[in-house]
Amino acid sequence: MRDGIRIFLVAMLLFCRPLSLLAAAEEDPFADLSGVQDPFLSKLPPPEIIETDVEQPGKMGNNNNMPNGPQTRNPTVIKDVVLPKFKLQGLVWDSEHPESIVEGKVLGIGDKVQGAEIRTIGKEGLGLLYEGKQFQVKMDE
Repeated sequence: MRDGIRIFLVAMLLFCRPLSLLAAAEEDPFADLSGVQDPFLSKLPPPEIIETDVEQPGKMGNNNNMPNGPQTRNPTVIKDVVLPKFKLQGLVWDSEHPESIVEGKVLGIGDKVQGAEIRTIGKEGLGLLYEGKQFQVKMDE
């Protein structure tokens, strides 16, 4: 009989324990999260707001035809600069006044050929500035 009571008590402990866990699970699982920080909140200081005067649309200069919407700038268009073709026929670089022969004309530093300014004359060729870009022209072989 004692064995039957022991088996009954062990069975009660095993089967009644999950019921107590279920009762605890019904409580609010987030009740004790006071020390936990929200990962979606920023730890950085708040941004500094700088107030500036903004020109009102339609009040810029003499142009009263401005739209009332947000103002946008025209995007900068970058075009490919292509150096015009010409024939470099000769170079004299080892002198006080280096010179080049381009299309049958003798040109020095500072002279222009088809809109390109000659900046340097050396053994390798000409250094040119054309529409704000630098180019290197070598002798034809």
